[in-house]
Amino acid sequence: MTRRSSSAKPHSRKKAARRVLSPDEQWSRSIRMRVMADAHPWQRLGIIDPHELVSYRVGRGGAKTTTMRAREIIRLVTLREQRLGFAATSKDQAHDLMWPQLKRACEAYELRSTVTNIVTRQPDLHVLDAKLQVTCNRTGTILQLRGVEDKKDAETFRGFPQAEFDV
Repeated sequence: MTRRSSSAKPHSRKKAARRVLSPDEQWSRSIRMRVMADAHPWQRLGIIDPHELVSYRVGRGGAKTTTMRAREIIRLVTLREQRLGFAATSKDQAHDLMWPQLKRACEAYELRSTVTNIVTRQPDLHVLDAKLQVTCNRTGTILQLRGVEDKKDAETFRGFPQAEFDV
């Protein structure tokens, strides 16, 4: 009886082929690495925390919003066909807290909203300023900033499963 080496087994070749990253996965990994490199060491634990419910016991100016922005960018480029949300007490406050900084961070990480990508022939992001919404064209994930001023506004979130929702 002859023995074949493990590399010759068909399932081994299939596993090896699955480990090869697609251009989108390589792109996503490079963005994640850059975001993590820019984060403060104690923020990294909050950014990579895999739990659904994450809370930060930090005072004013403790970088909660910065940490959540980094989490959102990583989720935006990593998760496929998901919805992400960020809510503040009003739409204006959500805009002031997150929107300009989010757009600047996306530009810093070379997530283009106007220049077409060489690989996909489309922009990486589709930005709707009026809706405070960003869609990653490579992953299909949508990030929307909203204001929750009363119970009626809170009810608008029902029915849409959110992969992550930051308040």
